[in-house]
Amino acid sequence: DLEDSLDFITADVPCLQLIHIRRNRRDAAVEIMEKGWLSNEQLKSQTNLLPGSPKKVKLDGSEFYIPFVVPVEAKNIYLSLSELDRAFLYTIIQSINLENAIANIKIKSHQMDFEALVKDPKRQISLLMGELGLMETEMYRKNIAKLATIVNEIEIGKGNNYEPSGALIEILQELNLDFTV
Repeated sequence: DLEDSLDFITADVPCLQLIHIRRNRRDAAVEIMEKGWLSNEQLKSQTNLLPGSPKKVKLDGSEFYIPFVVPVEAKNIYLSLSELDRAFLYTIIQSINLENAIANIKIKSHQMDFEALVKDPKRQISLLMGELGLMETEMYRKNIAKLATIVNEIEIGKGNNYEPSGALIEILQELNLDFTV
Protein backbone atom coordinates (compact mmCIF):
# COMPACT_ATOMS: atom_id res chain seq x y z
CA ASP A 1 0.00 0.00 0.00
CA LEU A 2 0.93 3.67 -0.18
CA GLU A 3 2.28 3.92 3.35
CA ASP A 4 4.55 0.90 2.84
CA SER A 5 5.85 2.45 -0.40
CA LEU A 6 6.65 5.72 1.34
CA ASP A 7 8.30 3.89 4.26
CA PHE A 8 10.44 1.94 1.78
CA ILE A 9 11.62 5.15 0.09
CA THR A 10 12.29 7.01 3.34
CA ALA A 11 14.16 4.10 4.96
CA ASP A 12 17.18 4.66 2.73
CA VAL A 13 16.95 8.46 2.69
CA PRO A 14 16.31 9.61 6.27
CA CYS A 15 16.67 13.34 5.46
CA LEU A 16 14.11 13.12 2.67
CA GLN A 17 11.47 15.84 2.51
CA LEU A 18 8.24 15.15 0.67
CA ILE A 19 6.51 17.73 -1.52
CA HIS A 20 2.81 16.94 -1.91
CA ILE A 21 1.08 18.88 -4.67
CA ARG A 22 -2.67 18.71 -4.02
CA ARG A 23 -5.13 19.00 -6.88
CA ASN A 24 -8.76 20.09 -6.80
CA ARG A 25 -10.59 16.75 -6.68
CA ARG A 26 -13.33 17.88 -9.06
CA ASP A 27 -10.79 19.03 -11.66
CA ALA A 28 -8.89 15.76 -11.31
CA ALA A 29 -12.14 13.80 -11.76
CA VAL A 30 -13.01 15.69 -14.95
CA GLU A 31 -9.53 14.99 -16.37
CA ILE A 32 -9.82 11.26 -15.54
CA MET A 33 -13.26 11.15 -17.19
CA GLU A 34 -11.97 12.95 -20.30
CA LYS A 35 -9.19 10.38 -20.61
CA GLY A 36 -11.78 7.58 -20.39
CA TRP A 37 -9.87 5.73 -17.67
CA LEU A 38 -13.05 4.68 -15.85
CA SER A 39 -15.36 4.04 -18.79
CA ASN A 40 -17.10 0.66 -19.01
CA GLU A 41 -14.93 -0.17 -22.01
CA GLN A 42 -11.71 0.63 -20.14
CA LEU A 43 -12.84 -1.22 -17.00
CA LYS A 44 -13.39 -4.36 -19.09
CA SER A 45 -9.69 -4.35 -19.99
CA GLN A 46 -7.39 -6.15 -17.59
CA THR A 47 -4.63 -3.75 -18.62
CA ASN A 48 -6.48 -0.57 -17.69
CA LEU A 49 -4.21 2.35 -16.87
CA LEU A 50 -5.04 2.85 -13.20
CA PRO A 51 -2.34 2.26 -10.60
CA GLY A 52 -2.61 -0.68 -8.23
CA SER A 53 -4.07 -4.10 -8.84
CA PRO A 54 -7.60 -3.88 -10.18
CA LYS A 55 -10.14 -6.37 -8.81
CA LYS A 56 -11.95 -8.63 -11.27
CA VAL A 57 -15.72 -8.68 -10.78
CA LYS A 58 -18.62 -10.05 -12.80
CA LEU A 59 -21.79 -8.10 -13.39
CA ASP A 60 -24.60 -9.07 -15.76
CA GLY A 61 -22.39 -11.60 -17.56
CA SER A 62 -19.55 -9.11 -18.18
CA GLU A 63 -16.18 -8.98 -16.48
CA PHE A 64 -14.92 -5.67 -15.11
CA TYR A 65 -11.63 -4.73 -13.48
CA ILE A 66 -12.56 -2.12 -10.92
CA PRO A 67 -9.97 0.04 -9.14
CA PHE A 68 -8.49 -1.58 -6.05
CA VAL A 69 -9.75 1.31 -3.89
CA VAL A 70 -13.40 0.34 -4.50
CA PRO A 71 -14.73 -2.29 -2.07
CA VAL A 72 -15.83 -5.39 -4.03
CA GLU A 73 -19.20 -5.34 -2.22
CA ALA A 74 -19.82 -1.90 -3.77
CA LYS A 75 -19.21 -3.09 -7.35
CA ASN A 76 -22.84 -2.88 -8.51
CA ILE A 77 -23.28 0.64 -7.20
CA TYR A 78 -19.86 1.70 -8.49
CA LEU A 79 -20.52 0.39 -12.00
CA SER A 80 -23.93 2.10 -12.08
CA LEU A 81 -22.35 5.53 -11.45
CA SER A 82 -21.52 7.93 -14.27
CA GLU A 83 -17.88 8.06 -15.36
CA LEU A 84 -17.52 11.44 -13.67
CA ASP A 85 -18.93 10.15 -10.37
CA ARG A 86 -16.62 7.12 -10.58
CA ALA A 87 -13.66 9.41 -11.16
CA PHE A 88 -14.65 11.69 -8.28
CA LEU A 89 -14.98 8.74 -5.89
CA TYR A 90 -11.58 7.46 -7.08
CA THR A 91 -9.89 10.85 -6.51
CA ILE A 92 -11.44 11.19 -3.05
CA ILE A 93 -10.30 7.75 -1.90
CA GLN A 94 -6.84 8.12 -3.42
CA SER A 95 -6.26 11.58 -1.94
CA ILE A 96 -7.41 10.44 1.52
CA ASN A 97 -5.14 7.38 1.31
CA LEU A 98 -2.19 9.55 0.29
CA GLU A 99 -2.83 12.14 3.02
CA ASN A 100 -3.08 9.37 5.64
CA ALA A 101 0.12 7.74 4.41
CA ILE A 102 1.98 11.06 4.53
CA ALA A 103 0.67 11.74 8.04
CA ASN A 104 1.77 8.30 9.25
CA ILE A 105 5.34 8.39 8.00
CA LYS A 106 7.76 10.39 10.07
CA ILE A 107 9.32 12.70 7.51
CA LYS A 108 8.95 16.39 6.90
CA SER A 109 6.40 17.16 4.20
CA HIS A 110 5.30 20.28 2.39
CA GLN A 111 1.96 20.84 0.70
CA MET A 112 1.22 23.00 -2.28
CA ASP A 113 -2.04 23.53 -4.16
CA PHE A 114 -1.78 22.66 -7.85
CA GLU A 115 -4.13 25.49 -8.79
CA ALA A 116 -2.00 28.05 -6.92
CA LEU A 117 1.11 26.68 -8.63
CA VAL A 118 -0.51 27.07 -12.05
CA LYS A 119 -1.76 30.59 -11.31
CA ASP A 120 1.53 31.91 -9.93
CA PRO A 121 4.39 29.41 -10.33
CA LYS A 122 7.17 31.84 -9.44
CA ARG A 123 5.58 32.81 -6.12
CA GLN A 124 4.66 29.25 -5.16
CA ILE A 125 8.10 27.83 -6.00
CA SER A 126 9.78 30.72 -4.15
CA LEU A 127 7.68 29.97 -1.06
CA LEU A 128 8.59 26.29 -1.31
CA MET A 129 12.28 27.10 -1.75
CA GLY A 130 12.09 29.20 1.43
CA GLU A 131 10.43 26.34 3.34
CA LEU A 132 13.13 23.98 2.14
CA GLY A 133 15.88 26.43 3.02
CA LEU A 134 17.15 26.58 -0.57
CA MET A 135 18.66 29.58 -2.31
CA GLU A 136 17.58 30.89 -5.69
CA THR A 137 20.29 30.25 -8.28
CA GLU A 138 20.73 31.08 -11.94
CA MET A 139 19.56 27.56 -12.81
CA TYR A 140 16.44 28.15 -10.69
CA ARG A 141 15.67 31.39 -12.54
CA LYS A 142 16.03 29.68 -15.94
CA ASN A 143 13.83 26.75 -14.92
CA ILE A 144 11.13 28.87 -13.29
CA ALA A 145 10.77 30.77 -16.58
CA LYS A 146 10.32 27.43 -18.41
CA LEU A 147 7.79 26.27 -15.81
CA ALA A 148 5.79 29.50 -16.16
CA THR A 149 5.54 28.85 -19.92
CA ILE A 150 4.40 25.26 -19.42
CA VAL A 151 1.75 26.00 -16.79
CA ASN A 152 0.21 28.73 -18.94
CA GLU A 153 -1.10 25.88 -21.10
CA ILE A 154 -2.79 24.06 -18.19
CA GLU A 155 -6.52 24.55 -17.81
CA ILE A 156 -7.83 24.67 -14.26
CA GLY A 157 -11.38 24.96 -12.99
CA LYS A 158 -12.90 22.32 -15.30
CA GLY A 159 -14.69 20.71 -12.37
CA ASN A 160 -16.16 23.89 -10.89
CA ASN A 161 -19.69 23.10 -12.09
CA TYR A 162 -19.64 19.40 -11.26
CA GLU A 163 -21.95 18.23 -8.47
CA PRO A 164 -21.88 14.57 -7.42
CA SER A 165 -25.05 12.57 -8.01
CA GLY A 166 -27.36 11.62 -5.17
CA ALA A 167 -26.18 8.00 -5.47
CA LEU A 168 -22.56 9.04 -5.04
CA ILE A 169 -23.37 11.32 -2.11
CA GLU A 170 -25.08 8.36 -0.41
CA ILE A 171 -21.99 6.19 -0.97
CA LEU A 172 -19.70 8.91 0.38
CA GLN A 173 -21.86 9.45 3.44
CA GLU A 174 -22.09 5.70 4.06
CA LEU A 175 -18.30 5.43 3.83
CA ASN A 176 -17.99 8.56 6.01
CA LEU A 177 -15.83 10.26 3.38
CA ASP A 178 -15.41 14.01 3.04
CA PHE A 179 -16.35 15.01 -0.49
CA THR A 180 -15.34 18.64 -0.41
CA VAL A 181 -12.71 19.90 -2.80
